[in-house]
Amino acid sequence: MRIAAFNIENLFSRASVMNLESWSEGKEILTEYSRLNKILQKPVYTPANKKAIITSIEKLGLKKDDESKFIILRQNRGHLLKRRQSGPPEVVARGARRLDWLA
Repeated sequence: MRIAAFNIENLFSRASVMNLESWSEGKEILTEYSRLNKILQKPVYTPANKKAIITSIEKLGLKKDDESKFIILRQNRGHLLKRRQSGPPEVVARGARRLDWLA
């Protein structure tokens, strides 16, 4: 008889923002992430939505890359953002076809 054991926590990826010293340290990051997620769920991205997406992207440290210390932006099928060498990123997704850029 062979018995195997493993740590079930290894099956899940814990948000690194939850590993900070206190709740208050991660609260701002989680609040901004929640704000961004609500905007990204809209069926159509208005110019105001796109501006808010860029603001959140910058606050979350995703201005230059899809990965920051606490956040990973997955653009599996297409692109939400277009990044330039200089200047802020641009939202290229229209929202109505959100599933084109999100898996």
